Amino acid sequence: MTWERNRNHHELSDNTAGKNIRSLENLMTFLRQEVQGEEMVVLSRTGFASNNVTRKKEYVCTPLNEISGDPATAAALTLCVIARGRGRERRIRIILDSASQYSHVSERLIAHLGLIPHRYENVIHSLFGGTQTKPKKHGVYSIELTALNGDYSCCLEVLSEEKICDSVPKITDEQILNNLRELNIEFSDSFSEDLEIDLLVGSNVLGRILMKKCCELDSGLSVVETKLGNTVIGMQDDVCHIDRNVMTTLSMYVRNFKLTDLWSLESLGISNPTLEESKQNSYEDALNDFQQKLTILHNGRYELQLPWKHDPVNLPDNKGLTWARHEKVIKRAESNGFLREYQKFLRIGKIWGLLKLYRK
Repeated sequence: MTWERNRNHHELSDNTAGKNIRSLENLMTFLRQEVQGEEMVVLSRTGFASNNVTRKKEYVCTPLNEISGDPATAAALTLCVIARGRGRERRIRIILDSASQYSHVSERLIAHLGLIPHRYENVIHSLFGGTQTKPKKHGVYSIELTALNGDYSCCLEVLSEEKICDSVPKITDEQILNNLRELNIEFSDSFSEDLEIDLLVGSNVLGRILMKKCCELDSGLSVVETKLGNTVIGMQDDVCHIDRNVMTTLSMYVRNFKLTDLWSLESLGISNPTLEESKQNSYEDALNDFQQKLTILHNGRYELQLPWKHDPVNLPDNKGLTWARHEKVIKRAESNGFLREYQKFLRIGKIWGLLKLYRK
């Protein structure tokens, strides 16, 4: 009826007989006007007649340090492992940092294990914010890391550093620790009494030890599984009492740089005669030492006493590392029941004359 009245009104006011009043466009326009009119009636009844007026709320994010007295702390990727070198071992805390291209070891651990550097490298550290440090000389060491359960071990080269970082707090929240126990997740860092970090595992090694398994706890923390053990990352509910105006971060080591590359005068035709003479003398000494240790056998073959390098200082023999690996192989063979089979094979080979045992 409403549409018919609207059509009759247009027919009386419009003298154009050729216009189609019942077109789809006019119908949709009429319906839109009717709906808007009904909405205005409902709004006037509910808005002006009721005292419970719904108002738009605006949510403002309050800084965390205004809610609580101290800022929340983020759990870093820390865990405990066994570090070995030169026949010694020590239980240490390590931190995983993918932002660092190289792995670093503290001077404290170097002194405890008695490590000897293989070589030295000059490195420029590029820090957060774009600043760079001056070239710094680092010793390169070899070290073995083993999981606390003994299931996995790896050897890696690390650069020396006086101190890796400041003390990194460990997780002490009982709810988080109980949640880990309920999921049968071993978290070695919770048993550590030392807060110091003695080794930083960079991206050059991190890809070898990461595994696919990762789960999220009820507290929002994430458990990351590695071959050296489980570690936790994420924001904690508990707070750490630190200076809120200062944030402690780990620097990011991004590139290797040689000190001599900073001033290459040879490219301009300028050379240092003293340096050239020193290089020539070092070359002649190495050549003379090589010729003295070289022997020609009766069959025409050459025999060379190693190491033939002149003045070999701090050359490691890796005897302790080799012996530790040998003991692991023996234990693994004994636990799997293969050790007796190996011994039986050796006895048979000795009886048949296939093997000869030499005792030093």
